[in-house]
Amino acid sequence: MPSGDERKGAQAVGLARFFHLRACLPGDGVERAAYMEGEIAFKRSFPMPLLIRALLFVALLIGVCGPAVAQDDPRAEALRDVFFDWAEAEQMQAPEIVITRDGAPILHEAQGVEPGTPRLLASLTKSLTAQCVAGLVEEGRLRWDAPMSDLLGWTGEAGAIPLSALVTQSGGLRGDRTQTAMPGWLEGQGDWRLVSQWTRPLHPEPAFAYSNENYALLGTVIERVTGVPFERACDGVLPSASPSEQVATFGPMGGWQAPLQDYAQFHALLYGNRPPEGPTADLDGGAIYGLGMYGRPLDGGWIWWHIGALCIPGQVDTTSYALTLPGGWGLALAADSCPDFEALAALDRAFWEVMSHD
Repeated sequence: MPSGDERKGAQAVGLARFFHLRACLPGDGVERAAYMEGEIAFKRSFPMPLLIRALLFVALLIGVCGPAVAQDDPRAEALRDVFFDWAEAEQMQAPEIVITRDGAPILHEAQGVEPGTPRLLASLTKSLTAQCVAGLVEEGRLRWDAPMSDLLGWTGEAGAIPLSALVTQSGGLRGDRTQTAMPGWLEGQGDWRLVSQWTRPLHPEPAFAYSNENYALLGTVIERVTGVPFERACDGVLPSASPSEQVATFGPMGGWQAPLQDYAQFHALLYGNRPPEGPTADLDGGAIYGLGMYGRPLDGGWIWWHIGALCIPGQVDTTSYALTLPGGWGLALAADSCPDFEALAALDRAFWEVMSHD
């Protein structure tokens, strides 16, 4: 059993990296007092480099906290209209969109669901998992070059796969066996932790290959390093996020939920028009994958995006999407339906068409 100090440290991994986000979330006086108490505990418990990093984020938030304000730029309404017209055409259930500008929500609308209701993040959960790992690296409890032989006890060539390769989906773990296992997990036949017990490739070929298995394994690494369950170790990365009762069995690879506005702000502030932090894997066309998100340099800045989809007929149907755009723009959307990828691509093109009109 981990000691009290170990549990406290593990629970504060997210707080240490992102406690500043609490200042922008709604709450009464009791919640504010708890936030301040957490801030004081953080200052006492974590190394100075982490404190400095967190305080820099607080400084960033000074200009973006508070209620959303209307913008003169008509593109916010145009992005909204594009989304809801598309959602109607595709018969999407409970569509919701949040648009941000320079980290602040400026438009938030939903149909068929109350704004602020936690939405399934699906694979957007991976960004929370990756940021949780990054916090442990900054704290000195993990290293990006730490091999799986040390972290998970793997042997042979697979044992040489570094932690960074799991985060960037580039360790050479081909295929994704979770796709056939996930329906059974929803029926109580195990969960994401089983992945660490599956056989490993004898001769991995390092190259980008998107797989839920990478992020399930990251969850196991987090648990072994912190000594507490993943859900507790990463609680606080985004303070309002939590395991979803409906799909908690997917854990670090896709099992969390959060109010969409909170995730949109998280995405805008931690990715936004920022170069990558931490390891990355190169993809075709100049794109990269790093810290649970796709990215690409554009016009002297960076854009970041990711799609989440849980589409298991008769069990769960949900889609989420986050995108940062040039000029400080960002958006996040969710719906309780699963459109095909051609429809999603059409929506993406429509968003970019809006942004092309200055």
